[in-house]
Amino acid sequence: MLDRVIYAYGVRDNFDYTLFRPFNFIGPNLDNIDEPKEGSSRVFTQFLSSIMHRQPIKLVDGGRQSRSFTFIDDAIDCLLRIIENKDGCASRKIFNIGNPANCVSIGELARRMIAIAQEFPSLRENAKSTPVEDVSATTYYGKYYQDIQTRVPAIEAAKRDLNWSPSNRSRYRHPTHHRVLCETE
Repeated sequence: MLDRVIYAYGVRDNFDYTLFRPFNFIGPNLDNIDEPKEGSSRVFTQFLSSIMHRQPIKLVDGGRQSRSFTFIDDAIDCLLRIIENKDGCASRKIFNIGNPANCVSIGELARRMIAIAQEFPSLRENAKSTPVEDVSATTYYGKYYQDIQTRVPAIEAAKRDLNWSPSNRSRYRHPTHHRVLCETE
């Protein structure tokens, strides 16, 4: 809703703005793996910390929700194009920064992370003994939480106006674990 308020100020007061919506940035040093904050840390951090400490991975409502993940280098590239605002290309616009092709259900992400962790000798035993638990959204987030089942960014504006699209490459991608595309609603 705040983006509509900013838009209204832009129209009324000739205010120059650019809004962006980040879609699940992933990559090194985004969260502290030793101090995840359940419910607020990124899901990768939360799940990896759970594996490292043999704590349950909690799947809200079974982990059926699908999310798109964006490698931080791609996100920064898009943000820099917004900041540069070459020829006003980002003025008074809203951009989704995400990778619609890099989408997976949260449950599948948990299973993949456990499987990949088992390939590393230092994490193998922890990963094998990491439980996965189903927890209700009400228990995990509170009484009035409402979740969106599929979050996939529409990035046409960023492609058109910023000449940006995610690279779909990551030096951290595991060679035997490929992305699963989100299904559209």
